[in-house]
Amino acid sequence: MGTMNIRSALHPIFILWIACMLLTPLLVVPSKVNAQSELQVTVSAVNDGEYTTITGVVSDPNHNPVEGAKVSIQVNDPSGKTIHMELTYSDENGMFSDKFKMPEDVNGECTIYVAASKAGYGVGVNTSSFTAIPEFSEVLLAFAAPLIFVLKTLRKKPM
Repeated sequence: MGTMNIRSALHPIFILWIACMLLTPLLVVPSKVNAQSELQVTVSAVNDGEYTTITGVVSDPNHNPVEGAKVSIQVNDPSGKTIHMELTYSDENGMFSDKFKMPEDVNGECTIYVAASKAGYGVGVNTSSFTAIPEFSEVLLAFAAPLIFVLKTLRKKPM
């Protein structure tokens, strides 16, 4: 598997979103000219076939939690199409989470792009991935259950 250039994988809307997040602190605190410490962001995801839960922590360079950081989340399907975008904030422990329903037709490795910003800090970014496994179709289950019952019944009868 080849390596992927992160810039070529970012969706244009997400790039615009990051640009807005970078400019917002400048508008709020115009006197900030010194170099800023960059936020650190960890991210992980769990997919149960129907829902995906994304969790993470925003911290400063000394690994102290950062409360109130603006966290933008973008999830792309295996083809690179954006399937989810969310804006949330970190809590007093620096933690953030997001839960969303996966589109039924998504199957394979999805990519998560996360950016965190807060006035006084440089923007922290991170990526992660998870494998989307489609939920077992209820229609398929409706047909499979009776079929399994019939096969088990036939198997028990002596010939």
